[in-house]
Amino acid sequence: MSDQKIRVLWDNGHASDLLPGVYDTVEEAEEAGRNWKIEMVAIDPKPEEAEEAYSWETILDLRSPERREEEDKRIAWYIPEEDKK
Repeated sequence: MSDQKIRVLWDNGHASDLLPGVYDTVEEAEEAGRNWKIEMVAIDPKPEEAEEAYSWETILDLRSPERREEEDKRIAWYIPEEDKK
């Protein structure tokens, strides 16, 4: 199994950041990105504009496994239980 992990970078047209999850496969990350956009468009007061403005992409998490583990412990409180792997 590869130590490479995948992250999702989101952009809403005003800000961008990483989703809190770290994924083993591109397919898992793509699903998270699609779900994020669906949820965000659904709650936006202008869904037609949001559909165009909101975007996401998958990126490699280049942190070492040790650094990833250390940093993930610090943010674990932020990740919903069902998203933890």
